[in-house]
Amino acid sequence: MNNQFKRVEYKYFVPSKYVDDLKFCLSKIMLEDKNNELSKGYKITSLYFDTPDDQDLNQKLNGVIYREKYRIRIYDKNMSIGKFEIKRKKNQTIEKNSLDLDFDEIKSIIAGDYSPLNKDPEFDYVAYRMKYQKYLPKAVVEYYRHAYYLPLNNIRVTLDTNLSNYGFKDNFININKLTPNKIKKLGHDIIEVKFNDSIPRYILDVLSSFPIRQSAISKYALSRVDSNSEPKGDSPEIPF
Repeated sequence: MNNQFKRVEYKYFVPSKYVDDLKFCLSKIMLEDKNNELSKGYKITSLYFDTPDDQDLNQKLNGVIYREKYRIRIYDKNMSIGKFEIKRKKNQTIEKNSLDLDFDEIKSIIAGDYSPLNKDPEFDYVAYRMKYQKYLPKAVVEYYRHAYYLPLNNIRVTLDTNLSNYGFKDNFININKLTPNKIKKLGHDIIEVKFNDSIPRYILDVLSSFPIRQSAISKYALSRVDSNSEPKGDSPEIPF
């Protein structure tokens, strides 16, 4: 199944010590995602693909206005089903297409066989592009998510905590056997606010009552910079 949506997205850093209070406040004004059952929230693990010369990473680091990236995403480390996602971004507007995958299709794509994407015509060009530009797995990013939503304007606020990566290891199929590394220097967690058209003032008022900082956050770029695997220098810094 192919799911597609396009909406506005804002991202913020919030000091980790305020996360529990922020969760409490959001739970009073929004509906909780059914997957928020565990105290840490639900776990998201994403495998990002990039070209050998890190074209997508460099576009992000260089501030290219229109860009897209490709990833496979699973939830709570359940490898039996996942999603291939195309995420396009232009300024603060995002468009995301997702395609459901089974375990065999996940393995095929990781091995460089992008034919599972051809089951949906909208993904044909991605399969072709990834093949001729020689995309390959570059980073595994993991975090816990608490999500809150309102049916109005497809509003969703998420708190992403314990952002981690797996260094230079990209053995996604056997991810349960690997130990993640918490992103260094963070001391902050991430808020994402997504909506169509507009968002009620009272939600923004709650968010602004905390010392949050809006930023053009990319979890993929944070992971690569933290691993010092990007080509910009020997000692890249996370820009807080």
